[in-house]
Amino acid sequence: IELLGLQKRGRELLRASLREESDPEAFRRLATAAYHLRIDAPHLGVRWFSDPATAPEALLLAARSAPVAPPASNTRLAARLRYFLRSPIEGPRCRAAAALGLALMRDGGAHRALRAALDDGSPQVRLAAVRALWFLAAPGWAETLNRHAAVERDREVRGEALRALLPAIKARSEQVIEEILYLLWDMGFKVGHSTRSVAECVRLAKGDITICTSLLEARWLWGDQALYRDLRQRFYKDVQAG
Repeated sequence: IELLGLQKRGRELLRASLREESDPEAFRRLATAAYHLRIDAPHLGVRWFSDPATAPEALLLAARSAPVAPPASNTRLAARLRYFLRSPIEGPRCRAAAALGLALMRDGGAHRALRAALDDGSPQVRLAAVRALWFLAAPGWAETLNRHAAVERDREVRGEALRALLPAIKARSEQVIEEILYLLWDMGFKVGHSTRSVAECVRLAKGDITICTSLLEARWLWGDQALYRDLRQRFYKDVQAG
């Protein structure tokens, strides 16, 4: 299917197969391939949206095809996506697909529904809502994800929210570090510094004996002790023992 999708004739054949297919499992495979190959298929049968087994794939493919679909069709699709996202009787796969579909459509009215989805009982749906809010980047999205990351219990969802916030967190961290360094320099101290992630510390230590020696003598003074322990463990495993 993927090889066919790379050719113009194959893409037309895939669209025709989606229109004519009657087997749910075959439709799921065809729709998944079309989605990943970015093949527009705006005219899907209504029955695929009502079948829980095929609705997630149908929703995502329809959302990706929105730019070439008629405006009236997109209006119905946006309403259908919001319904799926809010409906407690739909499965987590359908609700997660609806969240991502709203992001793909860049639906301006989706932000309230996506924020509400952060309280969904399924981690799969919350993860999709985090990614959708990140993708849309609507006003206030960073504050929303920051508040959610503080209370989220699922590690994957919390990690995704923090990854979305990483550029802002890094910029603020560097600003704080600069303010501290300026204070120390004004007091006459000569302080060397750098701002790096754990992975960057390990990678640079492998190729620079000065950095390796500094990290070998590193001590925790203040801040996130878990992050410091992670650095020590990674440094020992990948640099000292390796």
